[in-house]
Amino acid sequence: MLPAMLKEHNAEQQKRKDRLDNMRAAVSEAATSFTDAAVDDLNAPVCVLYVNQKKLDTELKRLERNLSRFHKTTAQWLSLVGNVNNALKEFGDIENWAARIETDSKEILSGLEDRISSLPSESNLSQSSGS
Repeated sequence: MLPAMLKEHNAEQQKRKDRLDNMRAAVSEAATSFTDAAVDDLNAPVCVLYVNQKKLDTELKRLERNLSRFHKTTAQWLSLVGNVNNALKEFGDIENWAARIETDSKEILSGLEDRISSLPSESNLSQSSGS
């Protein structure tokens, strides 16, 4: 009787052990499944953030390229405007120079006319020598 009870006890223990192993495996599988689901659930917003960050980085690089191009274009325009401004200044200097030459020429002409009018005329010279 004792050996039969021992055998029965060992068989029940083995069944319990098998059931416990099955439960452990089920719990382990459930924990793995839960962990995977939790990680996926937590990673979804992170993935969205990562994709958005990549888009922002791409847009930022594009904006930097555009800004650099705009800066170069602006520098070229400033150079051209400076050149035009200098040309206009030179034109103004030439115009001023021409106006001064015209004024000086008028003064010289006026001086010469005054000098010529103050000289004795040819008719006065011929009358004085003939008389």
